[in-house]
Amino acid sequence: MNRKSPEINLLLCGSTEVSRIMGISAAGANPDLTFLTPALDAELIDTGKCISMELPPMTPEGIPSPALITRVCSQITGIKTLAVNAGMKIKPKSTFIETGLEPAKDGSKEKALPQYDIAWKAGQKIGEMLEGRFDSVMISESIPGGTSTALSVMRYFNGKIRTSSSFRNDPSGIKENYAKKVLERTGKISSPEKAMEETGDYTQVIGISLIKYLKNTPIVLAGGTQMSAVYHLAHLMKMNMEKVSLWTTDLVFNHRKEDILSMVPEDSISAYRLNFSGSVHWGLREYGKGEVREGAGMGGMLNLAGKCLTHDELLSRIDMGYTEITGKTD
Repeated sequence: MNRKSPEINLLLCGSTEVSRIMGISAAGANPDLTFLTPALDAELIDTGKCISMELPPMTPEGIPSPALITRVCSQITGIKTLAVNAGMKIKPKSTFIETGLEPAKDGSKEKALPQYDIAWKAGQKIGEMLEGRFDSVMISESIPGGTSTALSVMRYFNGKIRTSSSFRNDPSGIKENYAKKVLERTGKISSPEKAMEETGDYTQVIGISLIKYLKNTPIVLAGGTQMSAVYHLAHLMKMNMEKVSLWTTDLVFNHRKEDILSMVPEDSISAYRLNFSGSVHWGLREYGKGEVREGAGMGGMLNLAGKCLTHDELLSRIDMGYTEITGKTD
């Protein structure tokens, strides 16, 4: 298993029309704001503040984006994040790599990824540019609705698979209904490439392309069931997975342990446990109760920061970062 510490984090930021389905994503105070979330995540991680909106992206209940934690951990570790346009509807007012990709479409109604080839070539170009420059590269994602697109793609290859959710109570009924409509439209598909093209999102395509073209560079996939799906699809596409590992949180791993292990070998997984119940902030304590669980590279960055600080030191730094970014003290 790859245990080298990544030296750069590529944050794949995307949008999908699926996130506008009512109740399917908590990555935004309402469905329309899910299109703004990736831009805000990129801004927050890169600059320490949200530029396009006053406060960090929140769930409908007011719980902050995991990008806040990724930002704090990046300051601790010194790991820089570079955002990549993986189909953003709204672009960040901070540095990012432009690919020309538009948001993914609703796969239950039409082909989701009409720009599949552009996304693949973007991953190829970035991978070839970075190959040999770093000992290890982290790949993370920010795409509201991404657990639903991951579910619908994986259903072609595992009819019982489940993905996690940013909601405490997984809206499994809504997601299952979406996946059912996708299958009714497309029929059976045996090719991973075709499955992504019909119902996936561009973070999947770029992520897998990076795995292929970072040929000899160890890769950490930072995320939960979405990145587990990326791992499994790359495996189905006969790529070298010995160099790839999944770094996540215990929150998402324990929520969907059986499903994650059906996609990623256990010896390739590192799940960090942070006891959020000890936080001084209500919004962070809710993480420990099953809200959010993962996203924006939080799991990967916690694994890295956990090598630098003790558990209590790390939680204290995150609490301080929460206060600095949001202005809240409770």
